[in-house]
Amino acid sequence: MNLNLKFVVRLLSPLIRGIRGLTACLFILSLSMATSCKKSSPGSASNSPYYIKFKLNGVQKNYSTVAAASTKGSGYYLLVMDGATATNANNGEALIIELASPTTFAANTTFMPAFINGGAAVIGALLTYSDNTQSAGYTSSYPNLTTNPKASVTITDLSTTTIKGTFTATLVSGADYTTVKYQVTDGEFYMKLTSQ
Repeated sequence: MNLNLKFVVRLLSPLIRGIRGLTACLFILSLSMATSCKKSSPGSASNSPYYIKFKLNGVQKNYSTVAAASTKGSGYYLLVMDGATATNANNGEALIIELASPTTFAANTTFMPAFINGGAAVIGALLTYSDNTQSAGYTSSYPNLTTNPKASVTITDLSTTTIKGTFTATLVSGADYTTVKYQVTDGEFYMKLTSQ
């Protein structure tokens, strides 16, 4: 579904600008995988066993258009998981979970917030969300050490073909990195995993 890919890229373009090189390639790859899957219409049940689900300020969110991809970068391993929902090119939501690790990914591993340093994320967890209401989106990252944004992502099960886990986050406005907008709780994911 090209509509979903165009929607997600447009929705998250301000955040994508901060993703460089390998991360950007992996992100686009995972988006194209997600949008090539058949998506159920709003309100209908999906036939896919894969999902990202979470509560956003207490409101349940369920995404069945999801993808996960991992690769080895220069001195680190990268895993990008994304989910999206869109009824048209101007309406929808997207969530991206990005993990960076100095070692290969394994089950029963927890990742804490990633600190953004000069536009490049260091080891840790990064969540970004867009609800199509603010061009800068919302993020668990921050360019300065503050107490507002937070993220915790745990991989609970990992095979060569699937990944499962949990997550929570405090998301701040990508416009100022201090205004807390969303609390993400009860997050769970189960996705088909592609390794590059």
